[in-house]
Amino acid sequence: MIVEGEKPGEDEEALWYLRRLDGGLFTLQTVDYILAWSTMEDDGVGHACTQPLKNKKANLEATPDPITYQANARPEE
Repeated sequence: MIVEGEKPGEDEEALWYLRRLDGGLFTLQTVDYILAWSTMEDDGVGHACTQPLKNKKANLEATPDPITYQANARPEE
């Protein structure tokens, strides 16, 4: 813990950076999960998500399966 006015050392800066990175990655994975689920459940959302891919001659097969990844990453209850 850093006292007010004290400059953080390299270890504290590295730890803070890793915490921010982990927090951002969690947010990105959660948004990805919600988008994947919405695409799967709603045809309108699915069309809106796949149309830009079609314009670039790509498809959803080229993307990883975020729902399976998130489901496997969750702790057992």
